[in-house]
Amino acid sequence: MKLEITPTTAGDYPDFERWFRDKESLKWFPAPFCSLEYNAAFHAYWIRRADNLVRTIRVDSRPVGYVGAEWFDPFHKTAAIQLLVGDKKIRNSGVGFKAASMLIDELFRTHGLRMVYTWSVACNAASLRIIKKIGFKKAGVFRSAHLIDDRYEDRILYDLLREEFLKS
Repeated sequence: MKLEITPTTAGDYPDFERWFRDKESLKWFPAPFCSLEYNAAFHAYWIRRADNLVRTIRVDSRPVGYVGAEWFDPFHKTAAIQLLVGDKKIRNSGVGFKAASMLIDELFRTHGLRMVYTWSVACNAASLRIIKKIGFKKAGVFRSAHLIDDRYEDRILYDLLREEFLKS
């Protein structure tokens, strides 16, 4: 299995559309992703924003998800990490962990970032496993900040320093 992360292009939009129409996947995302019908124009804007770095995850050249750095801040040298393994057949196979690790390595080594951060809904076990395996440290909690299935869940915040990641 050959895993790579490549710059996202307009040719990837049909796959993004399929993934972003899956309500089960989107329940973990914030608005506007979880509350809008897929909109290719919005995605084109989101992907091309100067403060976003979006990569398509490919397994044997086939798009299976995306990983991105949002709010990419070259001045403060920080970014927020997002991940979606859209292909349900390969979830829990290590692809999400490897793709996120590849992007974080790029951010630290190529772009010179000092810190990356992310968050997960407290009941998202798969996301929490990836976050902890990469080495993120708990930074805080937004209590009752995420609505899933008519109940509010906490969002747990995590950060990772360059030196922590490069030591591992």
